[in-house]
Amino acid sequence: MGLGNFFEELKWKIEDTIENREFYFDLFRDSVGEVANGFDEMVGDVKVITSDFIREEKEIIKEAIVDRAYIANYTLGEATEIAFGVGDKISEGIKNLSTTAKNPLADGDRVEISDLRIGDHIFIHCGFTHHGIFVGDDEVVHYTRNGDFRSVDITSIEEFSGGGDLYRKSYNQSPTRYSGEEVASRAKERLCEEEYDLFFNNCEHFARWCRIEK
Repeated sequence: MGLGNFFEELKWKIEDTIENREFYFDLFRDSVGEVANGFDEMVGDVKVITSDFIREEKEIIKEAIVDRAYIANYTLGEATEIAFGVGDKISEGIKNLSTTAKNPLADGDRVEISDLRIGDHIFIHCGFTHHGIFVGDDEVVHYTRNGDFRSVDITSIEEFSGGGDLYRKSYNQSPTRYSGEEVASRAKERLCEEEYDLFFNNCEHFARWCRIEK
């Protein structure tokens, strides 16, 4: 197959995929419109579904491009696959940097310890914001600092808050695909982890991973 045919088929594949994607987005938009006045959990569910759909569609397009590139020329396919990998890493970094930059202005409602539910995404204001997952028994799993090292640890709610006010993310602000018990279990699975990264794996990324990531 020549490069001319490769790019022609590639163009057709992308146009076809985008056309179908717009059809599904219309369905999503109509569904969201019907619950425009809807409730916190409904909006959160739509966010989860839409996020999954967009991620899957992007992967389909990328896989199609890489496949076609390999058919045309192995070296071209290899280079295309590497380029997508680098692009994904850059995109992830920009997304996480944006989340981190907005961190000091984090939205959430003040909450009393007695009102917390297992699996809640909680945080405190301390010049910046620090996030964790409430796992019950007045305990929180979060990234802690020990000298120059940071690791996922489980501490008392008092130690986490430092005596300050506690805030909780609503379902809409921090959607979840798991039950509270499952969120707590996922948090505990990462205990002792020492992979903190300000841009790619900070305390808020950890809390959101526990609640939403697969």
